[in-house]
Amino acid sequence: MKDSKTESITFRTTKELKESLQALAEKESRTLSNMIEMLLEQAVKSSKKKA
Repeated sequence: MKDSKTESITFRTTKELKESLQALAEKESRTLSNMIEMLLEQAVKSSKKKA
């Protein structure tokens, strides 16, 4: 069973990046939050493989 989500991250970004992320999310039928979380998880996994 996956850990329940209890932590929050808030950050500011450009309008262009938000719009690009929103378009990617819509293309994959995801929420913006879910898309960002998935991309962050992929980046962390990739970074761990390189280390």
